[in-house]
Amino acid sequence: MLMPQYTRQLVTGGVMVVFLSTLAALGWNQDPDPFRREDAIAGRDTAYRRNVFMHWFTYRPRLERRREWNRNREGFFGTAGSINANRLYFYEEFQTQIHLNETLFAVFRHKADEDFDGEYARTLTGIGAVLNDEWTFSMLGDMTPEKGDIDISGEVAWRRGKDSRFRLALVAADALHDQKKVMEEYAQDPFTIFTEYLAVLQGDIECGAWVNWNSPLELHVGEGDLVFQYEQVNFGAHGLFPVGHTAHILAELGSESGSRLWREMGPSGIGTRELDRSHMNVNVEAEWDLTHTTRMWCGYRFFALRELYTDQQNPEGTGKIERNENMLHAGIKRRFGDRYFFWPGLYLNSIDLQDSFPADPDRLWDVESIEGKVALPLEIAFDNGATITLNISFRTDNLSSAGYNAQFYLPL
Repeated sequence: MLMPQYTRQLVTGGVMVVFLSTLAALGWNQDPDPFRREDAIAGRDTAYRRNVFMHWFTYRPRLERRREWNRNREGFFGTAGSINANRLYFYEEFQTQIHLNETLFAVFRHKADEDFDGEYARTLTGIGAVLNDEWTFSMLGDMTPEKGDIDISGEVAWRRGKDSRFRLALVAADALHDQKKVMEEYAQDPFTIFTEYLAVLQGDIECGAWVNWNSPLELHVGEGDLVFQYEQVNFGAHGLFPVGHTAHILAELGSESGSRLWREMGPSGIGTRELDRSHMNVNVEAEWDLTHTTRMWCGYRFFALRELYTDQQNPEGTGKIERNENMLHAGIKRRFGDRYFFWPGLYLNSIDLQDSFPADPDRLWDVESIEGKVALPLEIAFDNGATITLNISFRTDNLSSAGYNAQFYLPL
């Protein structure tokens, strides 16, 4: 019999995996994202409306704030915004590095977010050493009461001021799992390799990229009740290119691909379920000065997701999901004095969503629609560099509410 934490939605959980892009919706920075055992096995059982990704995109901070956070990586940033009548999208990140003496420093990192497998929170603490003026080495671990869930990572980093950096991390996911868990064993131990690079080049050109690779793994649960196999890779990149003295062009790219396989004992014997996923999102936008206090921006965003499911024991779980979105967005950024920024925007999103599960009549549908919203964010700045942003938005078809959003930024 399977352990209780894996029984929730084990048959249908993989089918209900949500289509959420990771941090590419908010910024460029990324951190190691190791295998999360319970989320990956159970899958996600929360359905989202078709305009969820447009909401995510409109809840990001303005470009200057994203750029500042990405370069500093010290402090707190959080955002919460309405997805529907019952749910919020919630993201927060806090990072700090405290020097203990000339050589040693303490590290604290916290991140809460959502991805294709659901909501999660990771809190890491560790200690590091300064190797020279530019290189450091750190060891970090999860703060979690379950010893078998602890991830242990080693990280080497290079940094030149606040303009350029390189980081390479190796994470041993569930490092103590086989010693601490009963009736669960890895036949292939999971690990993660993460690397990122950010460079500011001549002419204030900024380029960056990151890769997160979760190794193939195999987990046995119970006495042959479930064998779970998994592998995944994520990639992101961005470039910021000045044009003249007052304009620039931004390009962002994110992708994910992976597969999962469940072999489990059922009433008629051993059955197999599989999930194969591929995802990509691209955003290109331009921004330029209209006056010394007003800037104009416009852009295009593409989002695609494809998930293929096979289920030998449950025919209703066999099918595919295909989603394509093409969004045009534009607006202005208006500065009032030194403390207030108003950056209203218009977002028009063309959605093509196909849900094809031939054995399930409720999941045979094809949706093509255009969703639009107007967002009205007002940002208030403080002397210490902190900001609070309040964002209200409206649907373009009937001017009803399309969600509320609050953002907080506190640099250290």
